[in-house]
Amino acid sequence: MSQCVETLEDAREPLLKKPVLYLFPAAMESMKAHVGLFETDFPPFTVQSVDLFRGVFSPTFTLLQPSCTVPVLLMPNGKAFRDAEEILTFVHNAYPSKGELNLSSEVEASVKEFCDLVSCWDEIEFSFGNPYASRTRGLIEMSVVWRIRMGALRKNLRMYGQRYPALVSTYLKRINELEKQDFTWDVRVEKALESSRVLEQMLDRAEEQLSKYQFLFGGSWTIADSMLVPVLHRITELGHGQRIERRINLTRYFVMVSGRPSFQLAIAPFDSSWMRKNFYKKLLIEILLRALPYVAILLVFVAIVIMAIAENAHHITAGGHGPFVPPDSP
Repeated sequence: MSQCVETLEDAREPLLKKPVLYLFPAAMESMKAHVGLFETDFPPFTVQSVDLFRGVFSPTFTLLQPSCTVPVLLMPNGKAFRDAEEILTFVHNAYPSKGELNLSSEVEASVKEFCDLVSCWDEIEFSFGNPYASRTRGLIEMSVVWRIRMGALRKNLRMYGQRYPALVSTYLKRINELEKQDFTWDVRVEKALESSRVLEQMLDRAEEQLSKYQFLFGGSWTIADSMLVPVLHRITELGHGQRIERRINLTRYFVMVSGRPSFQLAIAPFDSSWMRKNFYKKLLIEILLRALPYVAILLVFVAIVIMAIAENAHHITAGGHGPFVPPDSP
C-alpha cells in the first residue's frame, strides 16, 4: 500500500517525477480515486486540492480537464485519466492488489458491471432533491452553487477567451450545460427518487456479494470496493445510515473497511465538519462577493433618499414655514 502522499507545497521532487492526483478532498468521486491509490501498489504521488468554485475553471486546469471536474490523475509521462472509474481501472490494472491477480474473466466482468452500477448513482440529485430532506435548503444550495459556478465560467471566458482561444468552446459548452439546469421541485424529486432506486439496487447487490465473501468479490480488495466504500461513507454523512444498518453483511463490511488505513487517510478526515469549515465557508464568501454590487447599489439608493429627505427638511425650515403665529389684534 502506498504511504507516501505529499501536498504540492511540501513536495521535495519536481512535479513531473511523480504522479499528481487533482481532487476536491470531500467530493465522493475524488474519494474513490484517492482510496484506490492507497489500496494498490501505486507509486508515491502528489495530491493537489482544486477549488470547486474557481480552480476547476482556471485555464491551466481546464486545458487538462475540459469537463472542469475532479478527480484527474496526471502521470509523469503526460497521460491523464479524467474520472474516478477511468483512474481506478488504470490503477487496478497497472498496479493490482494481490487479490486482483487471480481473478477469472467471469469475475472481472461482474466487477465491471458492479462498478458501472455504482457510477450510475447520482449523489447530487439524491442529496439536493431528496423528498425526505429540507425542500427549501436543497433547492437554495443547489441553485446558488450552480449560479456561482456559472458566474465563474463567464468571468473566465471574458478574461481568458482571447489569450486561450482553445478554451472558448469549452467554457461555452459548460455554460450552456449549467443554463439548462432545471431547479423545479417536482423535477428534482423525480430525479432523486430515481437516484434512490439505483442506490437500493446497488446496496442489495453488495449485500448479496458480501453474504459470500469478506470483500465484494473475494477475500481481497478490488476496484469494486474502491468504488463502493466512498458511497457508503457519503450516504451515512447524508443521514441515510439506516440503509446500511438494515443489511447485516453490509454493516459488517462497512465497520471493517472504516478501520483500514486507506479509509483513515483518504475519507475519514473529510467529513461534514470539514465541509462546514472549508466548503460552506467558501460558499458564504462567494455569495457575499456576488452580493456586493447589489448591496452597494442599495446603499447608494438609501443614501440618496436620506439626502433628499434632509434637503427637503432644510428648505422647509429656511423658507419660514415654521409654526403659525397669529397677527396682533388691532
